[in-house]
Amino acid sequence: MVGQTCINLEGSFKCGCAEGFIVSGTICKDIDECDYGIANCGNHSECVNTVGNFLCECCAGYKKDPSGNCIRDTTQTTAPNGLCCACQGEKCNDTGKVCGSDGNTYSDYRSLSISACKAGKSDLTVDYKGACQGSCSTVVCDKQYSNCSVQNGKPKCSCPKCDNSTATFSDETVCASNKITYTSICHMKQATCEADIETTVEVEFVGKPCPGKGSQPPTGPWGEWGDCSEQCKQGTKNRTREVYVPNEDNKIHDTEYIPCYNSCPNGPCTQETCVEPGQVCVADDNNNPSCQCPTCELFEPKPICTRVFNVIKTYENECELQKKICQLQTNDYEILEPRACEDKPVKCGLVRNYKIETRNGCIADSHINFGACYGGCDNEANDCCVGNEKGSATATLHCPDGKSFEHIFETIVGCNCVPKYSDTNQVDS
Repeated sequence: MVGQTCINLEGSFKCGCAEGFIVSGTICKDIDECDYGIANCGNHSECVNTVGNFLCECCAGYKKDPSGNCIRDTTQTTAPNGLCCACQGEKCNDTGKVCGSDGNTYSDYRSLSISACKAGKSDLTVDYKGACQGSCSTVVCDKQYSNCSVQNGKPKCSCPKCDNSTATFSDETVCASNKITYTSICHMKQATCEADIETTVEVEFVGKPCPGKGSQPPTGPWGEWGDCSEQCKQGTKNRTREVYVPNEDNKIHDTEYIPCYNSCPNGPCTQETCVEPGQVCVADDNNNPSCQCPTCELFEPKPICTRVFNVIKTYENECELQKKICQLQTNDYEILEPRACEDKPVKCGLVRNYKIETRNGCIADSHINFGACYGGCDNEANDCCVGNEKGSATATLHCPDGKSFEHIFETIVGCNCVPKYSDTNQVDS
């Protein structure tokens, strides 16, 4: 990584920041010696920051002597009003003629930069390398992503314009090599060109924002799921949310898709097509239906605690549970809690409470979920979490003498916060 250096340790190593860099979070950031006052440039010179170092650039009308001091160059004019007008940036070392945005040819980038400073023309930049041309056929534009077009009878390099861009959805979002998220490829090219930076900016991937801490743009809440795209077979449904892209005025919409499965009396998928547990109906291009287990890769994590046979397990979402009962071909399952089995509700809520119950020496043939209440109430001083919604579960009890009988057990199916001294009918939790 730029700015890092390997430090050898006994039996190991670590990464540190090289000279000219400073720790900034998890990266090494270039120290601007000019801003920090570390640089000590002499008379008639100006500090120019470079990556990991700095240079002392002579002002306009001066040149360096063998000792590195800036002395008067009588072949060049000095800048007016006490300005230094030293050339800034790595391009100052480039040789060869350049065509300025004013339509004039300059001997090199340094000459253009100093001329712009002297004239007070901050908008004077390099249009393209080489002498100014009469047509675009021989022009190579200098700025990244700029294109040549004839304007007022002269070739002119211009940055892309995205005014008519229709990019509004996340499938056109771009993560660039500078780790900045742009609305589209056009917006990335426009911003890079207009900034006239020397770092090459390229597309890393399309369709989602740049990953990593601090690089995800802020988003709004997800909207409601839309209707399924198909009424009588498999389709997709989607929902959207707004994504606010940094440094850009417009907003994009992040879109999420999941599969959906429908049936109707006329088919191709009807309610009678797939009757086995968990199966869904899928029709091919010719509308021939078939049954399969659902696809769940696109569903967001929303853990649930479930029982399948006698196994209590957390599934990532309801689709994954449906897929499992399809694979096992069983209806012996239930959703126990709307959270991972390992989690407990913070606020008053129902949790599972399995027991093997006995009556007069007779034992139930299976575990019974009696339910229990867990979690606090907003008003802890006056309220408590109790089971005030009743349910029932039936089990067969087997006795030592070989006889058996069925018994209905009272269970808790709902919990709420009620006043501690209320006469509300409660189930012992």
